[in-house]
Formats: sequence, structure tokens, C-alpha cells
Amino acid sequence: MFLKKLFHGGVHPSEHKDTSMMPIEDFYEVGSVLIPMFMHIGAPCKPLVKRGDVVARGQIIGEATGISAPIHASVSGTVKSVKDRLLATNSVISCVEIENDGEMRLDDSLKAPSYSDRESFLQCIRDSGVVGLGGAGFPTWQKFNESKPGVKIKTLLLNGMECEPYITSDHRQMLENADLLIKGSARLVKELDMDRAIIGLEDNKPDALKVLKAKLEELKSYDKVDSIEVRAFPTRYPQGAAKIFAYAATGIPVPAGSRTTDIGVQVINVSTVIELERYFETGLPLVDRVITLTGDCVNKPGNYRVPIGALLDELVESLGGFSQEPSVVTMGGPMNGQVLSDLNTPIIKNNNAILLLSDERVDIHAEHACIRCGRCIEVCPANLMPLKLDQAARNRDFEMLDAFAVNNCVDCGSCAYICPSKRHLLQSIKAGKAFYRSESRKMTAAKKEA
Repeated sequence: MFLKKLFHGGVHPSEHKDTSMMPIEDFYEVGSVLIPMFMHIGAPCKPLVKRGDVVARGQIIGEATGISAPIHASVSGTVKSVKDRLLATNSVISCVEIENDGEMRLDDSLKAPSYSDRESFLQCIRDSGVVGLGGAGFPTWQKFNESKPGVKIKTLLLNGMECEPYITSDHRQMLENADLLIKGSARLVKELDMDRAIIGLEDNKPDALKVLKAKLEELKSYDKVDSIEVRAFPTRYPQGAAKIFAYAATGIPVPAGSRTTDIGVQVINVSTVIELERYFETGLPLVDRVITLTGDCVNKPGNYRVPIGALLDELVESLGGFSQEPSVVTMGGPMNGQVLSDLNTPIIKNNNAILLLSDERVDIHAEHACIRCGRCIEVCPANLMPLKLDQAARNRDFEMLDAFAVNNCVDCGSCAYICPSKRHLLQSIKAGKAFYRSESRKMTAAKKEA
């Protein structure tokens, strides 16, 4: 009965899953790619190529240092430049620009990797260049390498919720690459010595649920497939947030200030596992990204597999251009995606969607004073008080941010969505979290010096 209950709070915005029935199409007709050397949480990569070098698809061009993941050429061709660029995300990042020769010639050294123990298995994951593809972009090898001392990771949760409006790239991946998802899940359970895996998706994807259950039956003789379960959850945003998914799947709450691994649960996106298993079977590292290109300003919306580094403006133009001028362009979903300043920006590893929306689809209003209605508290899945966090963030009040547990916010944006005064709660609280963490680091450093 517990599993049939909704988590506390959350919202159910209009889904707009208009591209859910559109199969993934390959799109490699790009003139050049611009590959940032920093597109994941952790340390940036060191460029290994220079202007004039000829590279092959899958060749390593960015060396990982520290908590990082290597970066590979997504097309074959000639390096045009290696220099810092100001991207539409308002970040200055070293980028490798490669002129596509149209041959998609693979690097001769590519082959399916081999491993003999946990350490070499994790090294293979690192070599794949795979990072979290649900949006966070944390290096996958490091994610599996972290756990609380004394706590065994027993449960692997495969996150196929895709609860953000508009986005359908994970949905299509589950439909079209169910075999890779099942095999990849079984491989992770076996090699990382876990007890079980649960593939979770919202109940608004009955076709994917049917396909995955049929694939489980088809592959039942495959090692460790019997430890995998496919389960549907009620459709409600933000069902896909890691802590919320973990609670819904296991019934065990994640304590404040803790991670899902602290309760023996590891959460990973379904597309991450699919691309990882593709690497183990073929040796091809992460060089492509399946994205949903959609919104009411696109002439040819759909789900596309594109080379990492493909420029958004070239992609949109090649697919028929705009049906009307967009008012807002976001990388990711409308609830907590990143607004782009222009279209001259590359597709990166953790980019699952590009939305191009007109004024009719974007609810842009001036902020008004908080009326203390309490709706933001009612919908907060983390049981926080967003109105208090908003006040503390704007006043840069460290003690108040601490008292109201700003770090427990999951950045879902449900509070901003429901707010009748149109308060910019998500942006404000994100700024508050950044301020809080910065001040915490200063305080820690000061204590050490003392």
C-alpha cells in the first residue's frame, strides 16, 4: 500500500509530452562540433589535441584529472581551434572545435573493454566518459566509488521517471534500447555486488512499462536479470528527484543532509546505464547524446541522437528552423532547466532536452509581495518552508538559511510553479544555497587556521 501513495507535496503541471511517440532519429549532418572540456560536476579536462590535428570519432581529446571523466571526439575530422569560449550558459570554458569530415571514422583503438575485479570495472566506467545523463552530470565511476563507511549499497534504482514536462528522451531510450538497459542493470548489480535493481518509471508511460517487462522475460536466463524489477509509480513532479525516488521505492526516508547511498541505495538515470552498456559491448565511449528538441517554436520537434558538441543553432536550422521566434530557450525542462542567452551553444553530455517556447507557453510575470498563503509549503517535497528560505536568501542571512535547512532543497521548482505572487523562489533559493556553501567553506577554513 505504501508504494501506491504519493510522496508529500509536488505538483502535476501540464505534461506536453508531444514527442513521446516520435522514434529517435540520428542527426550527424553538422559542419563542426564545439566540445567543451568541462561539462560535468568535478574538475575540467585537459585538452590533448591542438589546432591542425586529425582526430577520429571516439578518440580521447580531453584528459580527466581528479574527479572527472575523459572527453572524446564525437566526429572525425580536423581540429580547428583549442581556446577559451564564452558559452550561452555564461561560462568561459576551454573548447575543442573539430571540423567534421562527414566520414564518422572510428578510432582504431576502440574495442570492448575487459575487467577482472571491482577496481578494473570502475576504471572501465571512467574510461567510457559516461556521466549522469539525467541532468546532474556527475562522473559515473565516482558515483559508484562513493559510499558511507560501513554501509553496503544493496539497491540500484534506475531512474526513468522523466517527470519534467516536454522531455521524452529517456522514454524513447527505454522503448528502443530496453535490452541495453536490462543487460546494463544486471551487469552493475553483478560487478558491484548489489542485491537488486528497480527500474522505476511514472505510470504515464505504459508502453515503456510493457516493453521493459517483456524484455525482462526474454532475457530471464541472463545472469542477474532475476534480481531486476520494473515498477510504475504515480505521475507527479518531482518523482524523479533522487531522494524522493529512493523513499518511494524503498519506504526508507533519506535523512536531512544525507545521500541515498547513506541508506544503501544508489540512483542512476536509465540513459546513463544504456550508454554505459553500449560502451561495454562495443567500446564506443560517450560521444553522442539523445535529446528532445521541442516546444511550440520548432518546425520539426522530435528525439534526436546528435554528436556531443553539435551547435544548437545549426541543429534547429537543419531541422526546418523556427515556426515562430522563441521567447525562452532552455537546456533541460521548464521547471528547473537552464535558460540560454542564445542558440550558439553546443549540446553537452548532461543535456537531455532543448525547449524553444513562445510567450504563449511561458508564464512570465513580475514578482509581487508574498501573501503568506502557504502553498509553497504544501507542495515542497522536502518538507521545507520556501517562503522563509526565499527571505533568508535575499537577506543573505546565513543563520536563517541554516535554521531552515537550505541544503535539503532538491531544486525542483514546485514552490515557484504554484506561487500566486509569482515569486522567483527557485532562483532565490539556489542563490541562497550557493551563498550558504561559500560561507560554510570560509568558516571551516577559519577554524582550521585557528
